[in-house]
Parts: sequence; structure tokens; C-alpha cells
Amino acid sequence: MKNLIQTGSALFLVFTLLFSPQAFSLEPRRTANSPKALSNLKSDAGSKATRENWSPVQSSRFEARAVEPAKINLMMLPKTSLFRFYNVETGGPSFALDGFPQFEKHPTWQESLEAMKMALVVMVEQRGTGSMTTNQSLLKLLILSGALDGRILELKDQGLSAEQIYFKLYNEAGVAAQTVFGNINRALPGKGLVSIEASAAIDKTGPLVDAAYAISQGFSEGGVGYTKIPNLGPMAGVGASVGPEAIERATRLGVSANATLVFYLQQYFYVLRGNVLGLAQRVEDLRGKGMNDAEIREDLGRIHAANSIFANRVTILVDAKIDAQIATLDPVQDADQIAQLRRLKGKAGLAVIKTAYRIFKAVYLGQPFDNSQQLLSEQDVNEIVAVAAKYESIKGLGVRPQKILVASTELKSDQPYDPIIYVIALMSPVGVEFTLPQKTFLLASDWVALLDDAQIAEYKRRDFMSEPIPDVDQTAITPEQWRNFVINRSAPTIEPDQVLRLIEDLVLKPQGATMVQIGDKLRDDGAAAFLKDEQATVLQITERMQRNEARRVEAPVENPYRKLAKPVVAEDTRRQVLVSISNSFGPAVIAISNPKDLFLLSLLGSLFNAPVNAIVSPDPNVQAEALAYAKNFKLNVVVGSNAEEIKGKLQSAFLKLTGKQLSQDQIRGYASQNVDPDVWADLIRELGGLAFVKMISDRQFERFEGQFDLEDILNVLRQVSSRLIAGSA
Repeated sequence: MKNLIQTGSALFLVFTLLFSPQAFSLEPRRTANSPKALSNLKSDAGSKATRENWSPVQSSRFEARAVEPAKINLMMLPKTSLFRFYNVETGGPSFALDGFPQFEKHPTWQESLEAMKMALVVMVEQRGTGSMTTNQSLLKLLILSGALDGRILELKDQGLSAEQIYFKLYNEAGVAAQTVFGNINRALPGKGLVSIEASAAIDKTGPLVDAAYAISQGFSEGGVGYTKIPNLGPMAGVGASVGPEAIERATRLGVSANATLVFYLQQYFYVLRGNVLGLAQRVEDLRGKGMNDAEIREDLGRIHAANSIFANRVTILVDAKIDAQIATLDPVQDADQIAQLRRLKGKAGLAVIKTAYRIFKAVYLGQPFDNSQQLLSEQDVNEIVAVAAKYESIKGLGVRPQKILVASTELKSDQPYDPIIYVIALMSPVGVEFTLPQKTFLLASDWVALLDDAQIAEYKRRDFMSEPIPDVDQTAITPEQWRNFVINRSAPTIEPDQVLRLIEDLVLKPQGATMVQIGDKLRDDGAAAFLKDEQATVLQITERMQRNEARRVEAPVENPYRKLAKPVVAEDTRRQVLVSISNSFGPAVIAISNPKDLFLLSLLGSLFNAPVNAIVSPDPNVQAEALAYAKNFKLNVVVGSNAEEIKGKLQSAFLKLTGKQLSQDQIRGYASQNVDPDVWADLIRELGGLAFVKMISDRQFERFEGQFDLEDILNVLRQVSSRLIAGSA
């Protein structure tokens, strides 16, 4: 036992040496002018909300001010900052972060929020993040990691249901992020806005407007934000579309609305029309209250609007139809048509947004709309003229144009295009913003860092959005060649409306489809996916509520190896790294062939203070012994008699956790007693960024009380550490 204790002490020292804070931080290194955390976030756990009096307004009012707001100086920007493109005269273009930034999870919700805010500060100050759009994926990851268990129980004790807890946590995160942008919002009109999404379960206009208004009232003092309103279609296929009508009514109430799930021209225009009509009605309402023009101008100046067009989802679906059409043609006889079709690939999303920008200019800038390709009906064209006249009548009262927000900007791994294809070709100094996932944001930032001041000065004034598209086969060129064609206009070009007409005539018409139908399908599928994700997250909260309640009343089980978690030096700050490991990665997923390795898992669990899920060898003898070990060590173990059974269990678990099917590509590679960690990387990330640990299988350890070779254990732990770090990438 003395050797065992010595081993445990050595394990702790090894872990403190192997894991440094930099290994787990997902933020860039802090700069000298980055604000520091001042204290823990203030919790509202003392509120007495109940099921009867809870509301989204209450859920939004979360004060999280431990991290000071981000600061930028437009005269002294880092070369990596996308704010270098910001045109002070026109207010654009600007770039929002799509989703919460990556950050290190912490034992409590408040600490995690503080870490999120600090990561966001770095994105603002170093990378030029001007705003942020949120989604609910953060909650699912944090719930799975266990970081929210304490907060969930707090809210449960206050009488909140799983659904109410879901919205409270989501709104708390959104409002906390919004506080980071306080300085940006005050200095740059229309920037520093955070979008918080209304529930995907609401599919009727009235309740959707009520939810949007409640969210808009929940932003903390000193900041504003968008309420994301989905562009839902007609109820049961009849009547007016829910989304545009909700936009109109919410705008009339003074809500800054960000319309999502917009995919094609008609959808874009109907959302735009809803915004203009809502503003006009608000002017009438304010005049009816006796306000003068100056007071009305002040009121309308606080209302912002965005029309989010999802670019890459359109491109993916149209590209698949182009491939299907090419497959029907003869490679020799139809060579010219095949070449033309290939030049259309990768352009659908660009063409939709560039053509929508022509509608923007017709309404807000008074330019005539060219419908020579007959992409819109005559009625829609006449309506564009009418809406433009309506906007002109209120323009002098300080109303802001509804900006085009370029969304769905991250490419899939099998798309051979420039990874920032939706950035360069769509920039404009007027009326255009972008929302980029962090990966794409960093790629765009790296590109900007290569530009000199003269190039920046040119690009920030250049209207790329109104320029034609290079008429080249994007599958046959490099990203660098594409960027050269766009920037230097050194290739033949094609107008965006011509691209859409060719797609209609050469691709969709032979397949009995239209772009309007594609847009409606993507809209409806997107709404269904949002709802499914929301329901899956609520289910996770319900399960955590039940599990944690059971643990709270259950007598604790003494683990004879728990004492190994005690630090050798209590004040060693690196102990914080150990404490955060399980909260950063969640439970570990272990592949073993020797069940005695489970002893090391118990030590691992003691140090991490977290359970371990183990995927073990399909050998029946190994199964039985592993289950016995797992029972002793309180481990959750997945076993199977063969590889197919293991795969089936993994698929079931994956479906339960994410609501998605686990592809065969993600589960390939499970053979005999070995699991390739590289093959499983996608699965681990999908399961919430869980760490993948591969225990070596040829170490021989006694069951409990035997002698242990310290060097062997250290070698194992060094391998474990490398897998943990790899799993966090």
C-alpha cells in the first residue's frame, strides 16, 4: 500500500507536469491590453421564480460583469482584425461570430460564462469580431460535460421545468456575451449586437412575436441585441407565411429582428417587406402617441434589422442536383454542356445573395431592379417598387435599412472550394454583414493579416457584392486562383441572375424542381432541425435533473483510491488544471483489451473527479472481468460480443445524445481489440468534445494490492496525456 500511495503522489506530479494551462486553453494568448477577470459572475440563484411566474424576460436578466467589455482602436488595429475592413463612412462591412467562441469549461456555470466572455474579448480585440449570433449547441456540450449540473439543480429547486431551464441558461449565455460588446455598440452604430434565438417550438405568429418581444426586453442595460426570428412558412401550407408576418409585427413593437432561415429571393424580399411595413406602422403608432419627428427619430434609431441568407446550404443542395444532371449526360456527345454545368458548381449561394442585394439596392438606394432573367413574378417586382416608396416616405425619420447577413458560410469537408468563398466575393461597404463560425472566422482573419494597408483601403470601399462571378470551374482550381479571379477580375465572368437562370433551365427543370421549391424545402428542413436540436437539449436537461437528484439523495460510495486526488502541494496553481480537465473534456471514452487497465481508469477518475465511460474488447472473458472492475470503480462500461454489437450500441448512444445518426464512416476502424483514435475523432467531437484515451493493452498489473512498476504507470499516463490533448483539438 505504501508503494500505491507513492504511485498516486507521482501520478499527480506527472499530471501537473504533463498538463499546462496552455494545453487546455482554447483562446489565443492574452495580450497586454486584454481585460482580466475581476471576480466570479454574479448569480441570480436567489430569485424565487416559479413555474407560474417565470417568463423569458426574467430568464434574460442575468448580470455577468466579471470581464470588462472589449475595447478596440480603429486607428491601431492588429493586422489580424477584420475591423480593418470597417468603413466609417458607410458602417460596413462587419463580421459577426456565428455561435459562442470556444472556451475552457469550468466546474460552475458562472465560471464557464466568465471564460466564454474572456474568449470572446480575445476574438473582438485580436480578430475583429463585431457582433455575435448565438445558437443552442453550447448548452448541449456543457450539459454533457456536467458543468451545468449544479446550476440545473439550483433552477430545479426554484420550480423551473426542463424547458424553462433550457431557455434561462441559453438567454443567460447570450446576455453575458452581449455585455462584452458594450463599448463596440456605443462607438459603432449597429455593431456589437448579439442575436438570441426564439424557441424553435413556436410555430404560430402571435406566440412568436410575444417571445421575440420578451427576449428584446431582456438585454441588460447599456447594450442591445437582435432577436432571431425564424422565417417560418405558412401553417399547414395555407395562409400568410409565419416568419415575415412575425417580423412585421415584432418590428412594429420596436424589436430588432434578425430573420433566419432565408434561402431564396422571394423569401428574402418578403422578410424585407415585413421589416419596412413594420417600421411604417411604428411611425404611425408613435405619431398617434403625440411624438414629434425628433422623438420618433430617436426611437427608430434604436431598431436594427438583419436578413440572414444561408449561402452554403443552397450551394450544397444545388451542387448535388448538378451532379445528378451531369450523370445523365454522355461524356463525349454532351461534353460542352457538362463543362457548362461544372462551371455552375459552387455558385448557387453566391448568386442568390448577389441577386438579393439588387433587391436591397432597389428598396433602400432607389436603384431600378433588373428582372430580365424573370426570376421574380411581375407582382413581386411591382411590390418591390411599392415597398421602396414606403421606405422613402419614412427614410428621413432615421430608419435603418435591413442589412443582408451572409450566413451558412462554413464549407463541408468534401467541398473543394475556397474556405472563405462567401467572404471576399460578397463584401460591400453598404448594407452587408457576415456571420462566420469560429473556424472560418480565423481563416478570414489569417487572410486579412496578409493584406497591406493599400489593399485594405481598396477593399473596404469596393463593392464586391455587385460584381459578377468568375465563370470558371471551381472544382478544377485552387482557392488561391479563385481569390485572384475575384480580386483581380482576371477570368471570364457571369452575372448572378444568369447563374440562377441556368440552374433553373439546365438543372432543375429537367428534374421537375425550381429554386423556389428548393428554398422552401431548405427553410422547412432547417426549422425541423432547429426543433429537433432544441428538444434533444431539453431531454438532456431532464435526464441530468433526474440523475443529479438521485445522486443528491443517494449515500456516497467510498472509493478507496479517492485519496489519490489530494494534491501534494495544496497551493499549487496547476491543480486548477486538474480540476478543469473533466469539465473541459467530459467523461473519457476508453478503448481497452486488458480489463486490468481499468485499475488505471479508477486512478484517472479519482484525479479527474469524474466517471469514465469505457468501450472494451468484444472478447466475452474480457467483458465479464471488465464489468466486475467497472462495478468496483463505479464506471459506465459499453461492452459487446462483436464489433457490430459495439457499433450498434454506439449508434444508439450517439442518436440519443445528439438526435443524429452516426455514419458508417465515423464508426469504421473498430477491429478486434484495437481502436484507432484518429478514426474515432469525429465521433468524439460530435459527442461533445469528449477526450479519447487509448490505454495500452500489454501492461500487467495486479488487481488491487500488488506491487506496481512506477515507470510503467508513468509511461501509460504519458500516452494518456497525449490522447487527451489530441482529443481537445
